[in-house]
Amino acid sequence: PLYGSNVLETMNKQITEMPHPIAAIRPDVAEREKDSWVSLDDLEFVVMKCMQKRPYDRYQTMDELLIDVRRLADGTSIPRMSPEQQKQASELAAQKEQDALQSARDKARARAVQAEKPYPQFG
Repeated sequence: PLYGSNVLETMNKQITEMPHPIAAIRPDVAEREKDSWVSLDDLEFVVMKCMQKRPYDRYQTMDELLIDVRRLADGTSIPRMSPEQQKQASELAAQKEQDALQSARDKARARAVQAEKPYPQFG
């Protein structure tokens, strides 16, 4: 949750800024980690991944999210990619998204061209 001094500032923050980590908003959560089986780092990782701005940086399926939530519940560490692997995966996903958009545009253009052709005259 990001808040600005007015609606437009709040909307801008929602689009451009990442939310603050859990411990920054609720320091008591960090203190409770000592008595908990849940790692604050892993919990923040899951929450922040859900809140990524770019869709391809988020969990792609509910199954992916469920796997990490189960890891949290089991007290198992959540594997992370190195920053370089993360960058490569993000770039690959962005390229796939661009390719899909281009394909959709090409198909729409082809349908539009086809619709402009006159129907054959019979008789």
